[in-house]
Amino acid sequence: MIKFNESNESNTKAEIDAYYEREVKMIKEFSNTIDFESLFETLRQELGIKSLNFRKTKCSYYDGKFCINFDSKDDIVNRIGIMRFALKECKISIYGHILMDIDNSVPFDYNRDYPPYYYCGIYVSYTHHDGGKNASEIANAVYKNGKWEIDFEKDR
Repeated sequence: MIKFNESNESNTKAEIDAYYEREVKMIKEFSNTIDFESLFETLRQELGIKSLNFRKTKCSYYDGKFCINFDSKDDIVNRIGIMRFALKECKISIYGHILMDIDNSVPFDYNRDYPPYYYCGIYVSYTHHDGGKNASEIANAVYKNGKWEIDFEKDR
């Protein structure tokens, strides 16, 4: 969400308020169109875990950000070979936000509607036998124009 710049006197409060109302509506509508199952299927294939299922852990709009997070329903520690000896629990976690595609090279226009997109980081989240917790990013992904672009850490 763009913060109001009080020095920009060319926009009225009504124009700014109307923009924020449109933005919230666009974000909520867009959130219902995201094909998460396609992302999940790609993760199943890349990770070699056919029975990997996900659950939504957070879906909220706060402070100008619409957040949608997931994690794997099941602990996958027994499916990761020798690492089961080092880890007590292991899950795949997805942390993402819906953002507006704004071109920062031109002045922001409160009368224009900017298209939303979803950006997320995909992590292996794990717990050590001693109780310590960590996570490591394995990929990031963008859902834009009805398609996923996924960038795996192993391919960077």
